[in-house]
Amino acid sequence: MSDSNIETRKQELRVRLEGIRDSYNQNLNDIRAEVGFNGTEWSVADLLRHVTGAYYPNQVASLLEEDNPDLTTPAFDLGLAWERSTERIMGQISDALSLTNDLSAEQLQRTGFRSGDTVVVIDVLEGWAAHFEEHLSQLQNEIRPREGRSAR
Repeated sequence: MSDSNIETRKQELRVRLEGIRDSYNQNLNDIRAEVGFNGTEWSVADLLRHVTGAYYPNQVASLLEEDNPDLTTPAFDLGLAWERSTERIMGQISDALSLTNDLSAEQLQRTGFRSGDTVVVIDVLEGWAAHFEEHLSQLQNEIRPREGRSAR
């Protein structure tokens, strides 16, 4: 792969990730925590994320590693939880964009294998962008309309 080709892909990926970031921002900025956590029932994934959370393992670790730790947890703050959720997605998009911006042509072409196929760093970054786009489409076209928000 030539350096000019990798630089072109890098620029396209940078623009793509910036668009993804902007679209997530646009689609999340008017959703309050009450809507973000709205739902009449949990999905299986929601349930699994909850059950496999770090709450209990962290308490065990604290008890084993600290002298008389205070295991009291503050009351659940819906607004704070929503803020953390939206910051997490925006942070991941920013991380992908930073990697795209910062990696050299040589780094973007580093190879490895996935299921017997050769893969390079920029392939993985492009896959990450596609993952963001897939779920952005879900947010725009399915979830926002279901919650009475216009598709954006």
